[in-house]
Amino acid sequence: MKIAYFDCFSGAAGDMIVGACLDAGASADYLRGELAKLGLAEVEIRIDKVVKQGISATQFEPICGATAHSHHHNHKTEPEHHQHNHGHDHNQDHSHHHDHNHGDEHAHSHDHKREHSHGAESHHHQPHRNLKTICDMIEAADLSERVKEQSQAIFRRLAQAEAKVHATTEDAIHFHEVGAADAIMDIVGACVALESLGIDKVYVSGLVVGSGTVQCAHGVLPVPAPATAELIRGLEVSSGPAEGELLTPTGAAILTTLSEGFGAMPSMRIEKSGYGAGQRENQGVPNVLRLTVGEQAEVDASADEVCVLEANIDDATGELLGHVNETLLSNGALDVFTTAVMMKKNRPGVQLTVLARPADREALTETLLAESTTFGVRWHMCKRRVLQRQYQEVATRFGTIRIKCGSMNGSIVTAAPEFEDCRRAAAEHGVTVKLVLDEARKAYNQG
Repeated sequence: MKIAYFDCFSGAAGDMIVGACLDAGASADYLRGELAKLGLAEVEIRIDKVVKQGISATQFEPICGATAHSHHHNHKTEPEHHQHNHGHDHNQDHSHHHDHNHGDEHAHSHDHKREHSHGAESHHHQPHRNLKTICDMIEAADLSERVKEQSQAIFRRLAQAEAKVHATTEDAIHFHEVGAADAIMDIVGACVALESLGIDKVYVSGLVVGSGTVQCAHGVLPVPAPATAELIRGLEVSSGPAEGELLTPTGAAILTTLSEGFGAMPSMRIEKSGYGAGQRENQGVPNVLRLTVGEQAEVDASADEVCVLEANIDDATGELLGHVNETLLSNGALDVFTTAVMMKKNRPGVQLTVLARPADREALTETLLAESTTFGVRWHMCKRRVLQRQYQEVATRFGTIRIKCGSMNGSIVTAAPEFEDCRRAAAEHGVTVKLVLDEARKAYNQG
């Protein structure tokens, strides 16, 4: 299985994602051909090699409007790359002003990544498209079904985030810059470029969002911008090494829609890598996004990862600890147990340990803090290997009892009667649980 891993050490934006794919080997001709199917004749696609603080990268840049036909550059050839000197300022916080009187809400999560404006008319004269218009445009294009589904899902996610920020519905959202042609090119282009690379699954590092403020059509907003903050809700992020907006709404929408997971690089055999260049010039860190492509390592189906939560407690009664145990299990904990420990001032206590699915870590941590007397919870990730589990039923004179079987490499290596079944049967027949357990084991072994 071929996987892609985006390392967002300097943030991410839509054009950086496409550029990274191109730098890693996606076909530029295929990308241009597929994007042409959208029928956006006002867009010119530029693909350049640039150097960002010593790192060679590919820059993907849709140029929209009249500027696309009158965009002059001075080319200065340098070793292994050429640069384009634009005759306008590179200001990250350019402002887009719109005067509209219709009643629908207008999203302001324009793609702040583009530092230069290419002239005010470049964005002012682009149509303000709503979600249905954009999805219909994508659906009508002769693109692969996967690209259509992914692109539409990204725009829907973006619309949902904007709708929540503006306290309206996604259908009422009219995108300003995000709905403009350049952002459509970014989103569809990212899906096409990943398809060109033959990517089956996408993984992403921890997200770097930047810091400070960003200027937009509605004024000065904090970083991350409101729509970006909504898109990355629930993920671990950091401000990163540079000021300004490093993660744009478009970049966040693409990555959070397509990614299978966020965090460390998965086990893989690396085949190639590439760098996508952004428009910023950061201090101390190159404004590039790295993409690593390779074959995913074989994963043992019986291996997984759990989160281990721990708390030392010396001031809780046995009744309270029992209650905490039951509450944690009912809230999704995989296992809960206590270990006798000696604590400060030679006080006897217990170490309460919880095994949890990584996704349940925060909820179970809050349960532990709320229900027990501890003042803190520590946690770490732990790999484990488990037997494949299945149930078989055996007939006994006390009724049907389920046997839990554990398999390894296709063979059953352990089996045990389900205790709750045995306890129920014992109560119904007025016998001991031990007798039912013995009968169930005998029936299983004979069977």
